[in-house]
Amino acid sequence: MSKQETLKLDSKYNPQDYYGCLYVVTDTKNKQFYLGTKAFHKNVTNHATDTIKKVETNWRFFKTHNKQIKAQDYNDLSFQIIYLAKDKEALDYLLVWRLIQDEALEKDVFINTTINSVKNVGSLVDRYIFVPKDER
Repeated sequence: MSKQETLKLDSKYNPQDYYGCLYVVTDTKNKQFYLGTKAFHKNVTNHATDTIKKVETNWRFFKTHNKQIKAQDYNDLSFQIIYLAKDKEALDYLLVWRLIQDEALEKDVFINTTINSVKNVGSLVDRYIFVPKDER
């Protein structure tokens, strides 16, 4: 069985230009949502040569770490990228901001159960972009 691509990025956006994305998973069967983040790349160290190489993660085929989502049939899930972030701090901030803005922990419609802490990272202007609905 071949892998099923879950997260798709409009061709006008190059994942090489961003650290990662904030995505929403919609469980169409149970009418619930999950907000998560995924990095597009990671650094891999070759200890023999003491070099670091940037490699693409499994973001295109990523389902999520959430156990409830993992247990669902792929056919009942819809994945959409809603923000692209230029760095990890902006991505972490976006997740916390959206979870609070959407009152995710107070609504049964959200699967999310925790909000991680975020440090003061200064201005986030120009460190993330919103992906319009027609480009998701």
